[in-house]
Amino acid sequence: MLKLLTPVGDGPSALEELVELADVPVLLVGPDLRVRAWNSAAVRELRFTRSEMVGAHCITGVRCLECINTCPLTKAPPRSAVVSLYRKDGTVGWYRRTGHVLRDITGAVVGILEILTPDPHHTGDRPHAMRFGGLTSRSMVMAAMLHHARRLARAPVSVVIRGETGSGKATLVRAMHETSDRADRPLHRVVCNPHREVDWAALFERHGQGTVLLQHIDTLSAEQQQALARSWPDGDGPRILSTTAASLESETRAGRFEPGLMFRCRGASIAVPPLRERPEDIIPLAMELVRPTTEKTGRRIRGFDGSATEILENHSWPGNVRELAATVIHAASLGRGTILGADEVRTAVHTEQGLRVAATQPDDAALRLRISWALKQTNGRVTEAATLLEMSRSTFWRLRKRLGG
Repeated sequence: MLKLLTPVGDGPSALEELVELADVPVLLVGPDLRVRAWNSAAVRELRFTRSEMVGAHCITGVRCLECINTCPLTKAPPRSAVVSLYRKDGTVGWYRRTGHVLRDITGAVVGILEILTPDPHHTGDRPHAMRFGGLTSRSMVMAAMLHHARRLARAPVSVVIRGETGSGKATLVRAMHETSDRADRPLHRVVCNPHREVDWAALFERHGQGTVLLQHIDTLSAEQQQALARSWPDGDGPRILSTTAASLESETRAGRFEPGLMFRCRGASIAVPPLRERPEDIIPLAMELVRPTTEKTGRRIRGFDGSATEILENHSWPGNVRELAATVIHAASLGRGTILGADEVRTAVHTEQGLRVAATQPDDAALRLRISWALKQTNGRVTEAATLLEMSRSTFWRLRKRLGG
């Protein structure tokens, strides 16, 4: 098989020549998930040229969401699945994709042969949503990230997950833990705080072979960073996943993050895209997020009218999914019918914006709003709310008591 994949001179390999003879779309994918061959039938059917596809990532090239969950390289069978692929003109085609894993004489995977047969039983111009743990997306930006996260879930390396507040970092960590080989052991969360001392060696020993999540690792004091680097467990300790809103590389270059710790915690990295970079997810997410309110009140909310949808899609969502959740739940509490309109959504958006702006103001009224906002954003979890406001837990409690929050 390795000989079949090896080009002769500057020409194609024997297998690439065989791929070209097929009268249905066929692509050859390397172990790095990059397209190695793209036959003429694939050019005719999907309208992407060879120069556009060869070298491209096999998932993002044709925007295949279902491939995340059915990839023969990263998942167990089924190796045959119905998938929706975007053609170059933006239309969606449905295909029965059959993947054949190619191995060399030692058993090592050297690629996949993908055969795409048009599926007459599926129609429509909207692809399936892709799910990984508690995350749902129709966005290819998100799909590429989730595919990377799925591959890292079982890798024996520490991982840093970077993303803006509310983008879903903790949910991604949970999904990675639940699909890892440590899923039967606890996931222990540590909310890092610059004002709190932690006995890292004792913590890692206590959590043995489980997974430890270090949230907001970039907020640790210099002394705590050094202590954590010294106590970092070897291969026999827990697996460590860290989240940060800042680039640890940039923080290290600026002298604000310990280089030794950066290299220990960043065995691999994942960047979670903000909601504004995946606008196709906004309305499906809004419907999913409003469902708990529907179940609690017994009032069935079927969706948003055209004007409300436009407001949601045009908002920049600086608070990401967390802000979207607060907004749609607020809008649902204001509305009376089964369709949420522009007035309810506009009021909810402006309210959330006001709370966020107030979080930067210093007077007592604004401090009260800051505390209320932080508790709302963290579902009442005081330690996380204090960290969100960049203050110690004791300071948070003291302000809350003084202001009557």
